[in-house]
Amino acid sequence: MFEVFAKELQSSVRSMIGWVYIAFVLFITGIYTVVYNFFQGLVNYEFALASMRFVFLILVPLMTMNTLAGERRARTDQFLLTSPLSVTEIVLGKYLAMLALLAIPMVIVCIYPLILAQFGAVSLGTVYGTALSIFGLGMVLLAVGTFISSLTDNPVICAVITLAIMLVLYWLNDLAGFLPTTSAFSMIALTILILAVAAVSWRMTGNTVVGLVIGIVLEAVLIVVFLTDPSVLEGAVTAGLKAIAPFAKVDSFAYGLFDVSALVYDLSVSALFLFFTVQSVEARRWK
Repeated sequence: MFEVFAKELQSSVRSMIGWVYIAFVLFITGIYTVVYNFFQGLVNYEFALASMRFVFLILVPLMTMNTLAGERRARTDQFLLTSPLSVTEIVLGKYLAMLALLAIPMVIVCIYPLILAQFGAVSLGTVYGTALSIFGLGMVLLAVGTFISSLTDNPVICAVITLAIMLVLYWLNDLAGFLPTTSAFSMIALTILILAVAAVSWRMTGNTVVGLVIGIVLEAVLIVVFLTDPSVLEGAVTAGLKAIAPFAKVDSFAYGLFDVSALVYDLSVSALFLFFTVQSVEARRWK
């Protein structure tokens, strides 16, 4: 795993992409720092940090498009898959390299509040809690992007799909407020979700039976719940979407609440999508 990690990180740092990424993050953070802390005279640096969440909409598709899809397109994935390393080690090595690249500008940004603290009462605990939540958000989005990259051999398609998903996740908390809360709507929405899960399962395993079984079992459970007590499904979709909205979880940190459940969410979802990625690559490996 360390070999893959070192190779990927060195490749990013030695190329223009890595430096452009670092410069872009620092540039955007600098703009928000000037607007919030200099022009408006606020000592709440956590607001500047929370506002930079949108950079992930641009950076995550660019960072993950070549992670696995690019290797597959160039046929260089064959060297990795036939190496003594396990698929888990390969995926983790690539993922940790992206996290290390993400951490470089974050470490630099964490110096800013120390400077601002010399001129005002900066709440360092709130600032660094927000920085931690931003990094956790990056963990989740990079894991999702890595999984998408494992499903295709076209980096452009990977980037477009990842961007679309990032946009949905970015507005997910707001969109949830506009959805109906009726049990009928929840039934329809969950059925569509089950179809998507079944399709992804089939894509990951390459086994049609597995996809069908998962879809049929989940839909049967949903129908039983709907027929038994439809009130259980009322507002389920809205509550569920708000609970899984990753971008919104930064807000609690920015307002001074250290939300441990949000950090658990970041770690759990990241691990889940990395597991999906490993299964996807393994399925392709043995085809």
